[in-house]
Amino acid sequence: MASAASSSTGMVRVAASAQAEKDRSARIQTIQAQPELLAFKEQQRLGAQDAAAGARDGGGAGGGRAAGGGAGAEALPATAAMLTSVEGNARELAISVDQLLAKLTGSMQQITHGSREYSRLYDGVVGSAESAVADSVLAMQELIAKCQELEMELMPVDGMTAQVKEVKEQLTTLEGLVATVAKQ
Repeated sequence: MASAASSSTGMVRVAASAQAEKDRSARIQTIQAQPELLAFKEQQRLGAQDAAAGARDGGGAGGGRAAGGGAGAEALPATAAMLTSVEGNARELAISVDQLLAKLTGSMQQITHGSREYSRLYDGVVGSAESAVADSVLAMQELIAKCQELEMELMPVDGMTAQVKEVKEQLTTLEGLVATVAKQ
């Protein structure tokens, strides 16, 4: 029975580990896809800013960031570098979170297993203590019954004590008479 329970627990652990691995892979894919989306949105935003700056300056399509001149051209590679850095940091964070969750899951499984073992141990101790108390109560009841029987049997002894005292007094009187007769 215990081996069946442990094998079913093992299958549950394997299934939980497989599910955790699938969830981890899905999270990593989502995280990997997000930086590309962020980079695309950043490029769209920068393009809109360039168009607005070009329209303001009157330079049309030849001015601003799109022309590749000035501080705007340096901002685009810096933004791409920052996004690459953020992407790398996000991946590292995701991996760290996955590892943390895996360790937490393992710890929780160990705690649950330990709790079950302690519960079984407690049940065993309580059962044996209950049995010992019941046996002790039964033995005490038997002892009380025997003591009551002995008390009933010893009641005539109290009457015998009075008779022994009376016989002793009579012997003392008889000895005194014998001594008196012997002196005469």
